[in-house]
Amino acid sequence: MKKGVQELHEKLRGSSIFKEWKDKNKNAFLANVFSSFEKEDDYDIHFGFYTESDDLLTPFVIDGKGNVTQSKADKVFRHPESIIEEVEIDRVKIEPHEALKSARNDVKSKKPTFNETKAIGILQKKNNTHQWNITLVGQNMDIFNIKINAEDGKIISSSEVKLFEQLK
Repeated sequence: MKKGVQELHEKLRGSSIFKEWKDKNKNAFLANVFSSFEKEDDYDIHFGFYTESDDLLTPFVIDGKGNVTQSKADKVFRHPESIIEEVEIDRVKIEPHEALKSARNDVKSKKPTFNETKAIGILQKKNNTHQWNITLVGQNMDIFNIKINAEDGKIISSSEVKLFEQLK
């Protein structure tokens, strides 16, 4: 289902399940878009809506077949001083699969032997910049985190963490 994130957002906004929820949560705003890229072209997209008054994030999922479901709202996991910014979906020009490809290319250029076993991506707005935060986990528990500007596709940062070294 390689549909654009803007198109999927419109599909979500047009769904009865979202409209009913939004009528009761008028001040909620889009805070993130998430995918675990389980399948190359058929992955679920999660849209997280934040309600500041109760500090809750309500996820809506569009699966690979285009079905919309709502998940249970949950407290936001974040540093107390961090500010949750509204994602302006119309400013996002880089699609999730494009950000993933860019992240993979960046990692392969630094570590050609890297063997990816898991990939996740989250679109957020930090310091007024929309960014894809892509995490790639390798077979040897090497973890790469690549932040990509979601408006122009440029890599903001790229770093490697060796999980076993962190545990020492």
